[in-house]
Amino acid sequence: MMKTKTEKAEADELKRGESYAVKDGAAIAVRDNVLTNFMTPFALFLGAGVEIIGLLTAIPQLAGAIFAPFAGKFIECAKDRKKITLQSLLLSHLVWAPVALLPLFMPRYGLWVLMAVLILSQLARSMGSTGWTSWMADIIPRETFGKFFGKRNMAASTAAFFSLIIGGWVLGTLGPTNGFVMLFLTAVMFGLISYSLLRKIPDIERKGCKTQFSFKLDLRGMFEGNENLKNFTKMAVIFNFAVYVASPFFAVYMLRELNVGYEWYALMIALEALVAIIAQPYWGRLADRYGDRPLMASCGLLIAAYPALWLFINSPLQIIPAAMLSGFAWAGFDLTSFNYMLDVTHPEHRPVQISNFKSIAAVGIVAGPIVGGALAVAFQSTTILWITGLQIVFLISFILRGSSILLFMHKLKEARVKKHYHIRKLFWKVVAIYPIRGIMHDFSVALHLMEGMEKGVAGKERMLFKEIKAA
Repeated sequence: MMKTKTEKAEADELKRGESYAVKDGAAIAVRDNVLTNFMTPFALFLGAGVEIIGLLTAIPQLAGAIFAPFAGKFIECAKDRKKITLQSLLLSHLVWAPVALLPLFMPRYGLWVLMAVLILSQLARSMGSTGWTSWMADIIPRETFGKFFGKRNMAASTAAFFSLIIGGWVLGTLGPTNGFVMLFLTAVMFGLISYSLLRKIPDIERKGCKTQFSFKLDLRGMFEGNENLKNFTKMAVIFNFAVYVASPFFAVYMLRELNVGYEWYALMIALEALVAIIAQPYWGRLADRYGDRPLMASCGLLIAAYPALWLFINSPLQIIPAAMLSGFAWAGFDLTSFNYMLDVTHPEHRPVQISNFKSIAAVGIVAGPIVGGALAVAFQSTTILWITGLQIVFLISFILRGSSILLFMHKLKEARVKKHYHIRKLFWKVVAIYPIRGIMHDFSVALHLMEGMEKGVAGKERMLFKEIKAA
């Protein structure tokens, strides 16, 4: 059936929209990685302790969790979803401009200003990200989710890698005061670039709310007849708690306990991003082939093993394998968990269901850093076997992460791929056999190319020798 000119124009516009969405992924990755990965060093520079680090992570997340149901219902009932999304994201970028000036003007009250900005940014981002997720889910074809988001995440990871390398160099060269000013102004600038790119992406026509508008966290309606979403939400709460018990404090351990410099700290995070770049297409292809659930479980087990590695790290060089594992695992987990959430939510009520999911899952993100900070203070002078202080927190996180994956992942059902794949059998394929085969294949191709180049050079030398001899 031939498409009309109008249908062809709309299809072309959506295709261009996908291209802008990929570019937006790169721009927003610079903004997010600067703000996220340099936030703990910045807080330490302002004089924060481990308990304050935990609160700086937890309280903004709590504000976002409370606001998420409001954001979801507002987006669902809005006729102009794109406009609300853009305005919310723009606000989330602009509020960081004052933070860039903190080192110069208000270091005494810096932590209070930082907390206020984190809360306001989180509220605006909650509305914007809910609208963005619903928006992208409607304009990206379901059969190409894995390919599209793998491509977008790869662009984001590439941008993140270079932003982290440059960020560490800026801090090391300019010093913390001027360096943090430069970093946060750069984050604001790339946030504005992201905003300009999103403006060019089309949205589908919407009718708005069909029922009376009300703000309500309707858990019964959300989970009714949807065991997949219910179990996925339960797992997310516990897994988030297990992750965030430790995640804010790896940077503290590197900067305080191992005494690494800003450059080395940024290099380790950049290495993690580099591995994610390489892994994104790999996980995208496998997600379309095997489905999201078994790969999410496999990556979750690798993420569980990550804090266990820190029990044996006592020098900067030993961070390298841990960073590589983290980049590989989180690349797959973020992609497949996002795809899975889109698949188990109903299209008509997706904004509300996604926002409610985020609100509930944020309970773990809120509780984790608070409990982790309290444990870090409690165990700061404690030694168990060879581990001490923050390493005890890492051990607890390792146990909780693994337990959450083992307890809940078998209750989830694959949504996209009909064939069932056993997690235990697939785990070794995707984390060991396939990557090793890929490396061996690339190595073999490189050898053949080198042999071909050598033969070509040798042939040219023989021809040249004959010409010289003939002359």
